[in-house]
Amino acid sequence: SFENVKIVTRNPHEEDIKTFLKRKGVPPTVPVYCVKQQAKKSKAFVIQKFSSCKVQDVAESSAAEPQGIHHIHGKCAEVIFVDDDIEELIDPEVVDLDIIRFLYRRIK
Repeated sequence: SFENVKIVTRNPHEEDIKTFLKRKGVPPTVPVYCVKQQAKKSKAFVIQKFSSCKVQDVAESSAAEPQGIHHIHGKCAEVIFVDDDIEELIDPEVVDLDIIRFLYRRIK
């Protein structure tokens, strides 16, 4: 289901991204937000802006969380942050969000 999916990127090529997603079977109802790089906002700030997931341990969670929030390996699964820069993934502000993080590398 794609009802809770949002694509947030600093890539300015919104139409190209939408075309790619459509080819991969993602419905056009999934919003794509292109955040300007000039905005100088941290990625942690942008993630928080588009997420309702609270930073907390699974052990502390459940009753206080909105329905639909799931956990994977103790992390809030509402946000999956994929980046090709390890520095972005280990930024203390991002790490403090306690979200799922993946390092993406292209193989040539």
